[in-house]
Amino acid sequence: MKNLIVILLLSSFLFPQTSTGDLLNESPLTPIPEEMTFEEYRDMNRRLNMGLLLTAFPVPGLIHDYANEKKTAKRIRRIALGSVGLIG
Repeated sequence: MKNLIVILLLSSFLFPQTSTGDLLNESPLTPIPEEMTFEEYRDMNRRLNMGLLLTAFPVPGLIHDYANEKKTAKRIRRIALGSVGLIG
């Protein structure tokens, strides 16, 4: 048992888990181009990593909510609730 613990500790020091970026790191503020609407600018600056992180939680419509597609998110949630109701 001690050998296993020693091996695990050594492997954690030799092969550390490093992240490729900070999920909470904000993108730098840049002025909005005149020909672009604020909604287009906000969509352009959405973090893909944050969207992928949301896939870890099994909540129907969560990614559509993050993408600011409220109507589609509501539709997905209603379908999921209806299907759960049919099962139960």
